[in-house]
Formats: sequence, structure tokens, C-alpha cells
Amino acid sequence: PSGIIEWVRLYNGPDNMYDCLQGMTMDNENNIYVAGRSHSEESATNDDIITMKYNSDGQMIWFMKYNSGQGRNDYGNAIALDGKGNVFTSGWSDANGPNNFIVVKYSAAQVVVDAITSLNLDNFPNPFNPSTNISFNLANSSFVKLTVYDIAGRQVRTLLNEKVSSGNHSYRFEAGNLNSGVYFYKLETTSDNGERSLMTKKMILLK
Repeated sequence: PSGIIEWVRLYNGPDNMYDCLQGMTMDNENNIYVAGRSHSEESATNDDIITMKYNSDGQMIWFMKYNSGQGRNDYGNAIALDGKGNVFTSGWSDANGPNNFIVVKYSAAQVVVDAITSLNLDNFPNPFNPSTNISFNLANSSFVKLTVYDIAGRQVRTLLNEKVSSGNHSYRFEAGNLNSGVYFYKLETTSDNGERSLMTKKMILLK
């Protein structure tokens, strides 16, 4: 209310190209939902609709990406919620020719939060110097990506990017060549049945 900046969050897609926020809304618990587009050359795709949820502290709760197919452009221009917590992103797509209207519905946020909570993502020690162990639990075998970002949103390390079996896992993050400060580690999972989750947490490097 005083106009003082409390937090800033940046998103940079995998191709380090343009990422455009087009719409934003909030729920009754002050969670923030944003939608837009991100350029991607993964699997010969072009622009993807991206939809994200943040809590009031700026922690990303989940992240979804939608693409209608190879070489297709999909733009998310607006976002809305219903009374049950379902999320709707609308915009346009060239999936069936130029300038088609598109609406994507995501299930109630509580379903996604429950899946993420079971990950038990954490790191110890925290604060740390110069290394810490990042641990998580998988209920099912999944493709997992574990990355570390600095306070400005720049990716500084990829710790894991492969298929992982179910169970408890721990990976060591060595930060001897990094400066003291706040860092974020992000865990993205895609299970064999297509369920996706994303969780981000904060850690502090003190030298």
C-alpha cells in the first residue's frame, strides 16, 4: 500500500527469447494468476500459451504450457477463474489456420496444489556455504527437471533433466563459484500418465 517494492518475479523461457504477459487476475486468497505467451523452439514449436499461479509472497505454485502442435503459434491474452478454482486462459491459435479463437481450461487449483505438496521439496542446510542438498519425493516415476536461478531470474545451474524413478531423491548443489545472496531452486515433474507439477523454493548462500 505504501508503494514500496516487496518482490519481483521474472520468467525467462527455455530459448531466452520473448516472454509476454498478457493477462492477470487474483482470487480471494490473493493468489495471482497470469497468462501470456513464450517463444519456444523445442520440438519445432513456436509460441506457447503459458499460465502461472503465484501466491501472495511471490512463490510460483504451478506453471502450465500449452502448444497445439509443431510449428504452431498459441497466444494467451486473458485469464479468468470460476467459483470452483478452475482457471481459464483465452487467446488465439493458428492450429487450424490463421487467427482461431482458443480457450484452455485447467482443473481446480487445489488438485494441483495437493500433487505438489506430496513432492516434499526441501534443501539442507539453508542458509548454506558452499553446498546444500536438495531433496524431493516422487510418488511415481517421472521426467524431472531441477534448476537453480539467481534473484534476477537468471538460470545458473541445471542439476537434473532426465527420467527418475519413484521414491526419495537428493542432489547436491555446489555454489563455490557463486556470489552470496538469495537463490531459487525449481522442480518440474511430468509423470508417465501426463500429470505435471512445478514447485519453487528459496535458499540463501552466505559466504
